[in-house]
Amino acid sequence: MPQECDTGIQGVGKIPWGSHFCNFYHSEIDLAECAVPFFKPGLDNEMGFWITSDPLNAPDARRLLGELQPDLADREASGQITILDFADWYLGPTGSVTAEALRESLERLAGAQQQGWAGVRMSGNSFWLERKYWALFSEYEQKLEQVVRASKIVVLCSYSLHRCSVRDRAEILRHHDFAITRGATGWQIAKT
Repeated sequence: MPQECDTGIQGVGKIPWGSHFCNFYHSEIDLAECAVPFFKPGLDNEMGFWITSDPLNAPDARRLLGELQPDLADREASGQITILDFADWYLGPTGSVTAEALRESLERLAGAQQQGWAGVRMSGNSFWLERKYWALFSEYEQKLEQVVRASKIVVLCSYSLHRCSVRDRAEILRHHDFAITRGATGWQIAKT
């Protein structure tokens, strides 16, 4: 079995399974041009979870990925890839972030490994995250890191530069292997 997976992101290339990295984006276009290529190589033999939020919602994510993968609807129907709104992944029945809802999302991700796919790739956009949930979500990121390290899972977390302070970015980097940003020549790994 390969020890690396292709991120599909030009400038990043292959990374080891068990990687948990993030991208800092400026616009919906940046977000789409990172997330769509990230999922495309996994559609051959992996399971995927794309957790969306403004500025790129689930219908738009489906449309963009579907332009590259014409049978996307069939793959979604079979459960190979799940594209859903952040509320359906991160929030509990009360519509708030709870430790229980976050734990259940981690269990769902870890359980996907048991379904026979070559690996699992996930991407979640944090644009929805309100300041009052920041500490709880930071704990979630730590637990996510533990799940990912022990598995053939690769995770891309997306953070809007417009919603993260410099202090937030430092905290985010603590919980990720590396970050990517869009420079003048495309996506590149940011030095940490």
